[in-house]
Amino acid sequence: MRAATTIITGVVILIVWQIWTDAAHVPSTLMPSPVAIAQAAGKSWHTLWPALQITGAEGIIGFIIAIAAGIALGVGFHCSRLLHATLLPYLTAAQTLPLIAIAPMFLIWFGFEPTGKVVLVAIFGLFPVAVQTVRGLDSVPRFYEDVALTCGASPAWTLWHVKLRVAARQIFGGIRISAAYTLSTATTAEYLGARKGLGIWLQMAYNSFRTPLIFVAAFAIIIATGSKAKMLPIPGIDSEKVVTSTELLDIDHVPARLCLVGAGVIGMEFASVFNRFGSEVTVIEYLKECLPALDSDIAKRLRKHLEKRGITFKMKTAVENIA
Repeated sequence: MRAATTIITGVVILIVWQIWTDAAHVPSTLMPSPVAIAQAAGKSWHTLWPALQITGAEGIIGFIIAIAAGIALGVGFHCSRLLHATLLPYLTAAQTLPLIAIAPMFLIWFGFEPTGKVVLVAIFGLFPVAVQTVRGLDSVPRFYEDVALTCGASPAWTLWHVKLRVAARQIFGGIRISAAYTLSTATTAEYLGARKGLGIWLQMAYNSFRTPLIFVAAFAIIIATGSKAKMLPIPGIDSEKVVTSTELLDIDHVPARLCLVGAGVIGMEFASVFNRFGSEVTVIEYLKECLPALDSDIAKRLRKHLEKRGITFKMKTAVENIA
């Protein structure tokens, strides 16, 4: 049912889009129709596929490096307060730099070869993994470690076999965030300077004013990245009262009460919006603080502000079943 709703919505959008471009005689250089985009994709597939393979390889290799480096840094930040205090602020500051500001330096260092693109993907992808790793490890209840150490386990064994496994949910959350930007980062880096890849393919389409191909490249990135709402394995999750973030946008009324599972960016946005609409909002979060990808001081200030508006937060709370 959920998949059917999404498919039907997409088909309706495409039909309306096609009718509008045909009825209004919109030039394809300004806004191509879905049919024109599909035809352009078919005609250019022999060049699109090799370009996508190159960009995909750069993204996958950089993503793997980002996971390994991000987890290693997160463990280091957790184990060493000195490392946390000295390096994490610089890592956070580095993430505020736009890609276009540092890409020229990588062109100077690595030239137009794929190596520079892989390094850029790794650098921009490791931050959410590192932050979620250290947040997850810091949120592991102390008694897990105490039990293992009391039984004779070493600190290293406890870290690997106990704390990292308990924090796995948060670590994989950071990996998912990183994955969402992998291909777009690789494509942008190629656009700024490369010999081959989807970014160069997109640049050629732009320089020749072939707007349908620009849309083809955009849809290729979206499809290759993938997007699907994942339902948690919680008893009662299939209830009609439970909706995904996408389905919540389609409701035709303002609920009197709303319980949001997860205090990430999307959850906090929904909490603020529905609170303004008059809903009684409760936010449940497994971690000890909301917005785990942001600075903890900023997250605390935002939570206090929302609490003053009447939003209830239940931190360090897990949802075990839905009645």
